[in-house]
Amino acid sequence: MYRNEVFSTGVLAKNTANYAVANIANIGTRETYEITVEVWDWSSYSNPAKLPVLIGQNEQVAFPYKLEPNHLAVMYANIAAANIKFYEIRVIYPRSKDIVIKWY
Repeated sequence: MYRNEVFSTGVLAKNTANYAVANIANIGTRETYEITVEVWDWSSYSNPAKLPVLIGQNEQVAFPYKLEPNHLAVMYANIAAANIKFYEIRVIYPRSKDIVIKWY
């Protein structure tokens, strides 16, 4: 089994986006992986605030999320508030070549 690792976008400046999005695919055919997604508001420059992560029709995700083989999970956080200027997306999962992430 693989050990968990943290992958980050780094701190991003919000341009015109209303959502921070993480598309995560398990392209493997056998193993289910436990995934955790965190979105942090860095607008205060210190003490970042954790934002709720949603899936589907605005349902809050229960972590760790079990990502089954040949499945895609699209998770997002609302960053539309005017006071959010900077944000970061972190994905924590067992490092595996079967996990593919696209985030923005």
